[in-house]
This record gives sequence, C-alpha cells and structure tokens, in this order.
Amino acid sequence: MPAKKRKISDFSAADSRLMLDALEQFTGKLDPEDTESLEVMQLAQSLTAKISHIPHTALSSVTAQDLREMKVYALWLDFKSDGKEKACERGAVEVEDNFLTLEATKQLIKVVFGHVSRSTEAGCRILTDIILLRLATVLSNDVERMYILTEYPIRSVKLHEKRSFGGIVDYILAKYPTKSHTRILRTPMDALDDATFRKLGSVNIFEAKTFQQLENGVPQCILAMASWCRQSGGEEVMRGAATTGEHWIFFAYKRGEQASYYARTEVYQINDDLSNLDWILGVIIDWVENTGVYDPFEYFQI
Repeated sequence: MPAKKRKISDFSAADSRLMLDALEQFTGKLDPEDTESLEVMQLAQSLTAKISHIPHTALSSVTAQDLREMKVYALWLDFKSDGKEKACERGAVEVEDNFLTLEATKQLIKVVFGHVSRSTEAGCRILTDIILLRLATVLSNDVERMYILTEYPIRSVKLHEKRSFGGIVDYILAKYPTKSHTRILRTPMDALDDATFRKLGSVNIFEAKTFQQLENGVPQCILAMASWCRQSGGEEVMRGAATTGEHWIFFAYKRGEQASYYARTEVYQINDDLSNLDWILGVIIDWVENTGVYDPFEYFQI
C-alpha cells in the first residue's frame, strides 16, 4: 500500500531538517555563473523558506518598510569641512604604468554620456563598470587586488524569527590577496563561503539602479549587507552604495543586538564636466579600503 501523502505542516522538525540539509548540499554544488543553475538556486531559496515556515523575501523586492520591520534605522552622513578636498586628493592619485588614468576614465565616461541611454539598469551598468574598473586598477598591486564580482547570489538568511532574505546583488567589490586571484575569479562563491578565506580580505556591496529606482536600491543593499554579516557570523560592519553610475548614494551598515543602523549620504551626481569625479572616486576608494569601519569616517560625519 503506498505511503499516505502528507502536507508540509505534517512534517516533523527532524523531517524538515533532512530536507533542508539535502537542499543545501544540492545547491552548494551548483554553479551560480550558469543561468539555469542560478534560477534553480533561487527556487531552492523559496522552497527552503516554505519548509522552514519562514516567509522569504527576495532582495529585489525589499522596501524601506522591511528595514523598519527589521529594526534597521537610518542616520545621515554629511561631509566634514575638509572632506571633499581630501576625497578629491585621494581620487586623483595615479598609479605607475596604469593605462586607465583619471583622464582616460573621463574620456570613456564622456563617450557613455554621449552615446548610451541610461534609462535601463543595463545602460547604467556600462557607466558604473568604467568607474569600478578605474578603481580596480588603482587599488591593485602585487600584494592585493580589488575584484569585481557581478550578479552575486546572497544565500537566504534568517534575519528575524519570521523573515528570511536572499537574492542577487549587482556587484561585490572584494579586496583580497593577489595570489588568490584564480580562485576568487573562477569560483567566487566557493571562495567567499570559506570562512577562513573570507577573513583574508574585505567586501563591499553595490547595487546598480536607474535614477527612478535609485532610492529603492538603498534598503535592498542594506538588507543584502545585513544578510552577508549574519551569514559570516563575525562581521558587524559593511559599506556599500546604490548608483546609476552618474548618481551615487553611499552608506555604511552596523549590526546590533536589539537594533541595527545604517548611515547614508544624500544623492551625489557626477557633473556634466566631470569636475567632481575625483572626489566621488576618492569616496569609493575609502569605502573599499575601510569597509569594516563604521565610525569615524575619513570624509564624513554622522
């Protein structure tokens, strides 16, 4: 006689744990760089949430209301009196033998301004990519490099007794030893899931948005950082940004026991003449170099 079919609610905690473990082992073997595998991983996250009886929210659907429900509160960052000047100096620093000079970067940006529609995220990413590549060349040497990891999956993480979050972030900026470049570029999830390896460097999370959706990118990125910190076990602070490539919002997240906080800037825009590009680059450099520092900030004050 065939076994009686059961509802999800009929399964014991032990039964559920067996299924969850099997799902985790299965998805852990999938390649997130493969489109079909990535889709399966996202479906598995939803199934995991269903089995766990914990509602799952995709990061792309997160709103400011979710931040309030998770007790994540906003503070504001303002430039110090000499903040822009110092950021400008840092952003204009050149590296020997770097062909992607500040002037070359400006010329590429002018091409994008003149020829690429930024009404879609794809168009915004072209501009963002140029700026991040400039950063990668400035912040990389024989000892350590800045790696740009795109479309990175954040595993579903329980942030509240009744809520879990997970999904895809547009950019992970990872600063790790140069000797690790093969591993982190070929198998980034495998590398950054390794707790020992993760401690060797640092990570920022950036979200690309159109101008109309820019503010929506803030709560999405904040909860992505919260998920990352919870997943890591030991990290309490992380920095990130939401950007159109032309417009930038910078923020830093700090995890707390009862409540968490994030400090954010207003929206900064790269001028048409690119006269302020250097200080925006300087801020991004500081964000990458000091992602584990919440306060004090080099160029800002809360």
